[in-house]
This record gives sequence, structure tokens and C-alpha cells, in this order.
Amino acid sequence: MILKFQAETPVINGFNRSCIYDLPRNTYDFLPLAVVNKLYSFENMNRDTIIDQLDANEKLWLNYLIEKEYCFFIPQEFKDRFPKINFKWTNPSLISNTIIDISQTTSSFDFKILEELNCKHLLIRIENYDNLEVLHSLLKEKISATTFKSIDLHIRKKPGVSYLSFKRRIKKEIKQITDINFYNKKQYNIPSFFSPFFLININTFSESLRFNSYYNRKLYIDKDGNIKNGIEGEYIFSNLTKNIDLIEIVQSNRYKNIWNINKDKIDICKDCEFRYMCIDNRIPRKRNNSTYYFEEECLYNPYISKWKGDKDYKSLEEIGVISNKSFFSIDLKKVEKINTGIWINN
Repeated sequence: MILKFQAETPVINGFNRSCIYDLPRNTYDFLPLAVVNKLYSFENMNRDTIIDQLDANEKLWLNYLIEKEYCFFIPQEFKDRFPKINFKWTNPSLISNTIIDISQTTSSFDFKILEELNCKHLLIRIENYDNLEVLHSLLKEKISATTFKSIDLHIRKKPGVSYLSFKRRIKKEIKQITDINFYNKKQYNIPSFFSPFFLININTFSESLRFNSYYNRKLYIDKDGNIKNGIEGEYIFSNLTKNIDLIEIVQSNRYKNIWNINKDKIDICKDCEFRYMCIDNRIPRKRNNSTYYFEEECLYNPYISKWKGDKDYKSLEEIGVISNKSFFSIDLKKVEKINTGIWINN
């Protein structure tokens, strides 16, 4: 019998620990770096040979992996019946998701242009429409004949206005609408720091291996008609009031540049075990030496495996890690000493 590891549960090494992505079950588990690397080096080896080389703790971890169905023993002759998965990510859409803020400027926008981009998912944000009948007619005219897989509506509530009948009518008449959310705040609050949102599935994992999973194939049109590659985007590529070719804009290298900046290219993130499941809205910054960094520090510190608010959490600066527009550096001895104090001496 030889050892095989489940192809659908890849192990991702962070700086401080490993993480198993259980893609079919949409969850994850943590493992000690040294243990998991040793066990994975035994793949395709004979069971007795492996057991002879493991200490008591390592045997416990091997049994745990088997119980969780992350690995298993099979007869040698079945070895080639468990091929590796090709995690190559493809998408026929030039733009997969679009967010548009409806206003006087954008209300004349032709949503069929998005269909030409093969956009499948649409979020419409509406803030200043007082007349629900006018809004109902506008939406029915613009999107009822479209072929989007999903359309979400986010509508700012006005005092004294009843939205129940509007919601019933619009969902009945426009079948693509999957969600309608009414909110009270004057505008959406965009946080000044990243708050984690994890998606553990084969599609997100495969996309994140090569692309920036937040910005890749995304489009945002604000209330003034400005075209950006995300709500947080700083650069305006053009405006709907101009005579533009939207397809040409989103196909340009300048627009698509951020798509290719995945976590493996960004300092700090490249050392994080969550990097292929994390949907991160921060904007990557490029240094003069062509490396990338974030100006805002994440709430998670991968060098000590602690979230902000956890006991013993420390910032990057406190543990000797510096990442700014000039350079990246890490004081490995200081990090090791702090980890010893957190995880061994406590």
C-alpha cells in the first residue's frame, strides 16, 4: 500500500503554518509546517516505510489526515488512477461582474453593451430616485430583456416610502433579479482597511493562483459615468458622456494590468496561508524595483498567525517586518523569538 493525497485538498504553506484547502467541502484546516512538508514528501511511498520514519506526534497527524480524507493508502497498481488536478482557470467573459450606480448621468446606459462583454453578474446601486414608478419603468426597460445570470439591486430607502409593492412587482417582472436590498445610509461606507472575506472553492482557488480575485474581470461605473476597474479604483479610464468604446477600454493593457497582480506578487500576502481564498479590495502598489506592496496593513499577521484583536497580536512593525513604497524587510530572528513566546512558552 502506498500513500496518496487528495487532489481536491491542496496544501498551501504560509510563513508560520500550512493550510489545507478543502475545496469540495468549502472549508479549511491548519497543519504544522514541518509536519505537513514531511508527510507530503512521502507520497507514493510504501506504508511500512513511512510509519518507520514517523515519531508519535507525526503519526497522530497522519491519522488525522486520513480521518479527514485528505490522504489515503492505496495498492501500488492503482497509483496512476489518481492524477493531479489541473487548476488552470479560464472564463469566457471579458467582464464577469459589473457594478453601476444609477443616476441622471448613467440612466441612459445601454446594458446590452455588458452582454457583448459576456458579463454574467450585475449589481445596480440606486440612491437618488424618489419616484418608484419612474424607477420601475427604467429598470423594466433597461434590464428585463437582458440575459444576465444574476442582477442584484441595492436601493437607498427614503423616509415615508413603501417599497414592498415595488419589490414584489419588480421581482415578478424581471426574472434575473436575484436579490433586492434596501439600505438607510446616505452612501456605502468603504472601509479604510481590509476586512477578510474567504471563499473556499475550486473556482476561487484556481483564479487566485494566477489572477487578483477581487479586480479580475470586474467593471465599475459610478454615478457620474466614470469608468473604473473597481469601487476602490483610483484611476478613471473614461466617462460615459464621451464617445467611447467600452469594449476597447476594458481590453486595454492598462485596464487589465491589475488583474494579473495576484497575492504571490505582493509582499506580506505571498507569505500568507490564506492567499488563494482571500478576496482583498486593497489596491496593490508598485515599487520602483517592480515589486508590489499594500499601503494598508491587513488585520491578519501571517508571521505570527494572529488576527488583530487576538491575544498576543502584534503589528508587522512590532515583530520586525517592514513593507512600504521603498522596500520590504523581515527580521527573522525577532520573528522567531516572538513566535516562541506566543506558541511555545505560553
